Amino acid sequence: MTLVLFLSFSVLSTVRAGIIFEDNFDATPDWNTNGQYNDECPYPCATAPSGWNATRSVPGTLLVQNPMPVGSIRRLPGNLADHTTGTGKAYIAVNEANDVDNWPGDSSLAKYFAQDYPEWYIRVWMRTQSNWQTIPSGTTKVVRAYHYDGTGNIFNYFNTGYSCPVWLWSWGAIYSEDPSHNNTALYKNSFRCDPQEANYYCDKSSPAAPWYELNDYMLGWNMITGASLEDSFNNPGAYVPATAAYADTNWHRYDFHIKVNTIGSNNGIYEWWYDGVLKISKNDVHWKDVGSSAGIGWNTFHIGGNSDNAFANPGEQWYAIDDVVVSTTPIPADYIPGSGSADTTSPAPPTNLRTR
Repeated sequence: MTLVLFLSFSVLSTVRAGIIFEDNFDATPDWNTNGQYNDECPYPCATAPSGWNATRSVPGTLLVQNPMPVGSIRRLPGNLADHTTGTGKAYIAVNEANDVDNWPGDSSLAKYFAQDYPEWYIRVWMRTQSNWQTIPSGTTKVVRAYHYDGTGNIFNYFNTGYSCPVWLWSWGAIYSEDPSHNNTALYKNSFRCDPQEANYYCDKSSPAAPWYELNDYMLGWNMITGASLEDSFNNPGAYVPATAAYADTNWHRYDFHIKVNTIGSNNGIYEWWYDGVLKISKNDVHWKDVGSSAGIGWNTFHIGGNSDNAFANPGEQWYAIDDVVVSTTPIPADYIPGSGSADTTSPAPPTNLRTR
């Protein structure tokens, strides 16, 4: 019995040693609750919450702001329970809507590591407010990871920006005018390749990137793991209401696994688990193309984002993110952020940074 307990403890300690960042927000003083930090504050941001490095809380032009800014750290509205303790805080992101702006409002919180990692395991807990609304073609960005060059604006993307490769994950609804798809639960993976100057949309890769990287497909929430795009679209069981999935007002656990590929090969990894159930697994991702530095990996983790979901004109709805964890090794299912087991080793100096 003693031997078994010792081995179990050893394995758990080894796994937890891979954690490089975590936050349950409970010890963080209320941040931006009055919109005092509304603006873009790129890396290094002096007014970012403790442990974070860059913020962007920029409302749309038809601002409602009732009862909160687009991005803040605070108790949940109505003093609803956070995930950690029930009485703690979370990051509150607001999904703004109007018929004037393209992608109105941005609620972004970024963590930059001065070191690149080839492989990450990411966990976030999320819930929405009640009566969440999603319209056909609506999209809400909620979490992403990427490589930031360490120079220039960390929030500048596209082929003239400073961040690639990029993985971006969103909630959304199918690109359809079919009323039956209103408020349907779907998800979207967006893949961006490096070098971004030449291959940002992964459409010039050699060898070619897999089909699912070439467009930002919305996929049915209950699609079969490994199914083709057509199978997902044609399977009625893949479609469920958002309010019966991520928008049921319960806290849900999202686990992601991303690993960069070997340059010249499609052997990168992307996996997603929802409440511990594997939803999608790919081992042929083309994150980096010829011309990318061999040392480039993941160094930036990002929660929140803007949205294109005109459910009202104008209107706002909120969702919450809690208990975020970034690790270089698998995260135990029962791991509790704030338990004191995070690896606090100082990161190495930046390497393989590109100049422009």
